[in-house]
Amino acid sequence: MKYIAFCLLLVSTISIFAQNTQDIQFEIRYYNQKIYFLGDEIKVKLTLTNKGTDTFHFKVADDKTFNVDFDVRTTTNIASPHAENFISQTTTDQYVFYRNISLEPDEEYSIVENITDYIKLEKPGLYIVQGLFYPELRRGNMPSKLTSNKLTLNVRPPVNMPEMRTVVEAETMKSLKREALSPDKVVAYTIHARQHASQTGEWERFFLYLDLQGLYMQYEPRKKEYMNSSEQQRRILLARYKENLKKERVDQDILLIPTSTNIVETWYTGNEAQVKVDEYFEYPDFTDKRRYVYYLHKENQTWLIYKYEVTNRPKVPKQ
Repeated sequence: MKYIAFCLLLVSTISIFAQNTQDIQFEIRYYNQKIYFLGDEIKVKLTLTNKGTDTFHFKVADDKTFNVDFDVRTTTNIASPHAENFISQTTTDQYVFYRNISLEPDEEYSIVENITDYIKLEKPGLYIVQGLFYPELRRGNMPSKLTSNKLTLNVRPPVNMPEMRTVVEAETMKSLKREALSPDKVVAYTIHARQHASQTGEWERFFLYLDLQGLYMQYEPRKKEYMNSSEQQRRILLARYKENLKKERVDQDILLIPTSTNIVETWYTGNEAQVKVDEYFEYPDFTDKRRYVYYLHKENQTWLIYKYEVTNRPKVPKQ
């Protein structure tokens, strides 16, 4: 373990990257998705991904306030102030313990942080959140930083009684009702809802047309476990599976967010359907094209996705 001592108010030298960061992708996503009330913790997952061909070296402090910050603004572009504890931590003379991290090509580094540890949200309302990451730590007057994608954050008025919180959450989700959409429109809705979930935290839109039991059982080990479980155990397995999907711990292919899509073919009979979709994922030097086949069945006049397959297509170099 190494350490350095510095005073943020006195150091005037500018920290300069020793390497190119244009191939480093910095993304933030809501971690434990839910409806947020004023005063709640708001946890986000911050991920650095090395999309280049060279090793990326950076520092990670034990106190993440020297690596991480957030820019949170209202829809009228008014910035929210920093939390008092954050200001105290980053303006006080102290030792900063850190370790060196090497990120190889295609590797990821992730941490989970609570926005309200950094930012003071004073009123309910709609906010735009962007993450900041300092690979060489926050030093000097103009430290180099990476900026993330932007998320939409809807903070509702505070509700102290658990019963009232449950009522508000139920009323918020009541508007989500399954409609008698065609199979191709169900697939298109689900893909769009996946992107919407990352921006707003409303994962129930993504789950609306998913048959979680079918998806869980499409892999033989999980199917065997499910079939050998009691009804209560099955409910626990599916609840855990749903949470793991939110946290992106399982079934990564269905969680990927494409840059664009093209529905190639739709086939269906009375109760079974297949929808073939070409999904495109943009990277700095190429476009990754994948063929998804979604399998649906009809339940109470509604088409639900219960299985999917993915085939990688040749990568298309950018001109």
